[in-house]
Amino acid sequence: MSNLLSMLYTGVTGIYASQAQLDVTGHNIANINNPNYSRQRVNLASSFYQTDSYGTFGRGVNVVEVIRVYDELLAKTLRNESSSLAYWKSSQNTLERIRLYFNELERGSGLGEALRNYFNAWQDLSTASDHTDESYVKRTQLLASATQLATQIRDDREMFTSLQDELDYRLKGYVEEINTYAKGIAELNQKIIGVEAGGRLNANDLRDHRDALVNKIATLAGINVVERPNGEFAVFVGGEPIVDGGRSFELTIEKNPANGNHYDIVWNNGDYFSKGSVITNNIYGGVIQADIKMRDEIINGYISELDSMAHTLVYETNKVHVSGQGLVRYDNLVSTNAVVNPEYWLNHEPGIFPYEVKAGTFQIHIYDESDPDNKVLMTTYNIEIDPAKDTLNGVAEKISGADGSLGGGIIEATTNRDGTVKIKVASGYTFSFGDDTSDFLIAAGFNNFFQGTNASDIKVDSHIEDNPQFIAASKGDAPGDNRNALSMIEVKYTKATVGNNITIEEFYGYFVGQLATDKQQVDIFVITKQMTYTQFSDKMEQIKGVSMEEEQINLIQFQRVLQANSRYINAIDEMLHLIVNNLGLVGR
Repeated sequence: MSNLLSMLYTGVTGIYASQAQLDVTGHNIANINNPNYSRQRVNLASSFYQTDSYGTFGRGVNVVEVIRVYDELLAKTLRNESSSLAYWKSSQNTLERIRLYFNELERGSGLGEALRNYFNAWQDLSTASDHTDESYVKRTQLLASATQLATQIRDDREMFTSLQDELDYRLKGYVEEINTYAKGIAELNQKIIGVEAGGRLNANDLRDHRDALVNKIATLAGINVVERPNGEFAVFVGGEPIVDGGRSFELTIEKNPANGNHYDIVWNNGDYFSKGSVITNNIYGGVIQADIKMRDEIINGYISELDSMAHTLVYETNKVHVSGQGLVRYDNLVSTNAVVNPEYWLNHEPGIFPYEVKAGTFQIHIYDESDPDNKVLMTTYNIEIDPAKDTLNGVAEKISGADGSLGGGIIEATTNRDGTVKIKVASGYTFSFGDDTSDFLIAAGFNNFFQGTNASDIKVDSHIEDNPQFIAASKGDAPGDNRNALSMIEVKYTKATVGNNITIEEFYGYFVGQLATDKQQVDIFVITKQMTYTQFSDKMEQIKGVSMEEEQINLIQFQRVLQANSRYINAIDEMLHLIVNNLGLVGR
């Protein structure tokens, strides 16, 4: 049969259980605004029982454990969605910056306007008569328009390269953050093991803290998390562990010469003598993958198209310009491009120019300037070029020997120490260039309008900058000849890039259209991923989040249970008092 002392123990266990529940409820309420907190609850189980001839009598309740309400599978899904959302948002921010830069309506000027002004300036020059004030003014205007165009192209490319440098700087910061979080997770792993080693206790708050650090890494890079049987986490980034139990591994950054000295991300195993593993291309998800893809694929693609347009503009402009004449002719001229070694074949390192030389012929016209009133074309030399056999020294010899004399004649060409070549004529003569089927004049940089090979180095040729009268608007020396200027206008209809039919004139519209399309596609992904992430996040919040209404109800319930157990104990106490003090007077 039940005894009063056992019954008293039953009430005491109820008091302890209610206290534990009230304690956990208070902890939940205190963390109601903590986004990284998972609500906790007390698991109870009936205590031992006693059996006698009258039956089995329970002996109260035990606090089994304090658990956190959490869904590991949902948490993993939410981490993956967080990585994906961070990836698309970072891509969106980068593309938005590029779009704003190229938005002429907001900037008031830009590449499109510079291209229009440049070709309009050639149109204006084609209508001007030679050696007039109008001609000088329009040549100066053309020079200004060309300089502005070249500057704009360089600035646009510099914007891209600066953005790539900024992404590199951000990657460095992200790697440092991951290393910090990894160390924190490793430390928490050890603490969690220490708390849960006996198998009875749960390190709920420590686990919440660890999950918060894991989630922070997930926004930076896609991760794979494995929980060991003892409760430790192993965290993998790019296929390599950055945390394994109580040990963390550092990520570092290294410049990659094969990728423009941009940063690679390297995993180190902690061995001083071991070379780290490059994991740059193995990282998926998060802002790190977004920035790497933007830097190495998207922005490089934009740079490639801009370079292709600039290359085409330089080449096609110079192809027309080299065979034309300005208001004045040359008595000496040094090429603006150079080779490393003039003794090597053209088109072969180290005898190669920035532009390819073809098998063909270029012309040099010689003028007799002895009579100021009757400057006449005296002769034309045809210089044959075979890049498979000719060196720059050999071409110089061909030019020098064109008049039948390798030295001291009308024309002479010499190679300089810096790999350039100089052409000069005897006193009283001048020269200009004619048709060039070899592209040698373009490659070497003779009578070119532009210098450079791509968007990074395009600029107006130094001879034209110094004297706009060298602008070759005519094809010959006939008065009013504007054939070269008219041919220059046709350059805008040349294909700007390889692989499509976009002309130089259409390039800007195509370019900003492509930017807008890329941005629009990313915007769609951001909206879709945001909706998915919000759905999973709301579901997770319903599971682990603290509800003030629910906790207030629990608070009242557990308080009432505590009061009831207290009254029960009072009843047992009164019964004991009656038995001890009031039953029987024998011996008193």
